[in-house]
Amino acid sequence: MAAARTLLGTLLLAAMASPAAPLKVLSLHGKGGNTGSFFMTMAPVLERLQGEGVEFHLQQAPHPMTDLGAYQWWLLRAGERSFTATEYGGFDKTMQDIRACSDEVGPFDCIWGHSQGAILASILLAKQIESAGEAFPLPKMPRFAILNGAAWPGPFGDLLSGLDSAAVAASGLQVLSVIGQQDDINPPEQALELAKCLGATPEDVTKASDVLAGGSTPCVIGEGNSRILIHGGGHIVPTDDFALDAYQSFLAAKVAT
Repeated sequence: MAAARTLLGTLLLAAMASPAAPLKVLSLHGKGGNTGSFFMTMAPVLERLQGEGVEFHLQQAPHPMTDLGAYQWWLLRAGERSFTATEYGGFDKTMQDIRACSDEVGPFDCIWGHSQGAILASILLAKQIESAGEAFPLPKMPRFAILNGAAWPGPFGDLLSGLDSAAVAASGLQVLSVIGQQDDINPPEQALELAKCLGATPEDVTKASDVLAGGSTPCVIGEGNSRILIHGGGHIVPTDDFALDAYQSFLAAKVAT
């Protein structure tokens, strides 16, 4: 199992035999989670990638919720969802914490976000693409991203939809979008829209939409810089053999590049 230590609210998980330059992954949990609970979720991934030179840094969201041990990346008004909100309360604090984490243990090669963490990841990536890799809070453009169970980032929707496809391609960003066919928390079609903004081809989006409507799962759609993994479950991080194989082929092969 991976070694762990904490730095500035970050749980460092070294699923690796320490190479000179590991592939560093910034991992962002979902709303209501924390680094400990996300560690348990990611444990099968860490086991699979052990020895592959991948280093996970699990960052904890800054805003506590009512339930003990539950945290969120931003504050919402009563009845709002991240995809219906027009503003994210406390977002500046989140940006400051991400920068502190990056300064301490980054820069990061990959961002892996789940649910609200995936929404946050999409915003960070869009800011980097828009600024050609110089946006606060990340000091450089990540090369890879895994967005699991994402939804549309309400207040930042125009940022995502306004991304120039040529700029996305020029960034070299590679994205694996992970979507549950039975996700009843974040609408799968919104995750597909995010994938499209971040480089998925219209053809792959159409194929994915057909699968979500009742096609055979699990499957991976796309072979270029944008891939879409669709599983038959709900709002989860899938850790079955098919998903673990997909993560491994997406991440581990990049360590030496």
